[in-house]
Amino acid sequence: MARQVFVWRDGHFIEIDTKAPRPERKFPYIKCDSMPLTEHPVNGRYYDSKSAFNRVAKSLGYEDRTGERQVASGVTDIPIEVYEQAVAESWEQVEANTAPLDENDRELCKVVNETIKSKYGGDK
Repeated sequence: MARQVFVWRDGHFIEIDTKAPRPERKFPYIKCDSMPLTEHPVNGRYYDSKSAFNRVAKSLGYEDRTGERQVASGVTDIPIEVYEQAVAESWEQVEANTAPLDENDRELCKVVNETIKSKYGGDK
């Protein structure tokens, strides 16, 4: 079965014949190499050229996986009780001031905890 392609035009969908010849281009296709100044995660330097940015990763053996969509799996072998226990232990550390958090993080945890309690009730 062939895949059908549709476009929205003038308020309704129109089927496009993907095997039909395309009209000749009036202008050449130009691929732009510039990009906003971006820090490279591999070496920490800033680049405004896509090719230079990609060349750095490639020279160090990394792959460019731009555009690949990663879908998180909803299935896990870890029982929910393991997660619940980890959250409970982490919260105990926060309340006992033994968690590796700065004062801003502790305050944020308290605010979030109060919000959860007010929405869902309970002491958890």
